[in-house]
Amino acid sequence: MLYLFHGENTAASRQALNQTLETLRAELPLAEVLRLDGNKLTETDFVQVLEAPSMISADRIILVDGLLSRRVSKEKTNLINIFLSSFFLLPSSLFLFLWEPKPLTVTQLKSLQKIKDCHIQEFKLSKYLWNFLDNLRPGNPSQLIKLLTLTLKTEPAELVMFMLVRRVSELLLTTSRDPKALDSVRSSWQKSKL
Repeated sequence: MLYLFHGENTAASRQALNQTLETLRAELPLAEVLRLDGNKLTETDFVQVLEAPSMISADRIILVDGLLSRRVSKEKTNLINIFLSSFFLLPSSLFLFLWEPKPLTVTQLKSLQKIKDCHIQEFKLSKYLWNFLDNLRPGNPSQLIKLLTLTLKTEPAELVMFMLVRRVSELLLTTSRDPKALDSVRSSWQKSKL
C-alpha cells in the first residue's frame, strides 16, 4: 500500500504522515520501520530495501522523504521507474510512505494514481494566508489585523511569520535600482504583482 503526502503546507503534511503512521503502528505493533532520505537514496539501496524480507516481522513500513521532488537526474528517473515497475510485485505486507516538501506535478500524480492501493493527500496553504500577504501595504492596518486573525486560525504562527518575512524582503527588493534584484522571485506574474 502506498501513502503519499505532498504540498506547500509542509507542517500539515508531516503531521498527517505522523498520524497515519501512528495509526498503522497501533494496528501492526511488530512492523519494521525504515526511514530513507530520497535525496541520498541510490538504486541499489532502494531495490534492497524494497525486496529484502524483514527479519523482525512480516509487515514492513518504509518512509521515503523527498524522492519525487529530488533534483532531476538519471538516478532519480531510474529510482522512480524501479518503484513504479516493482510496486505491483511487492507483498501486501509492505507499506510505503512518500513525503514530499512541495506539490507534485500532474504528470507525477498520474503515474502514481495507476497504483491500486494508493492514498494521495495534498496540503495547500490557506487562502487567508495569501490574502494577508497580498494586502500587506502601508495605510491598511485594520484590514491587515482582520486578515492576520483569520490566518492564524488556519495556519501555525511560525509559518505565517516565515511567509511575512519572505514577503517583506521581496517588497524591499522591489525598491532596489538593481534590475536583477527580483531574480529570486520565480514567476513573472509574482514579479508584476509585487
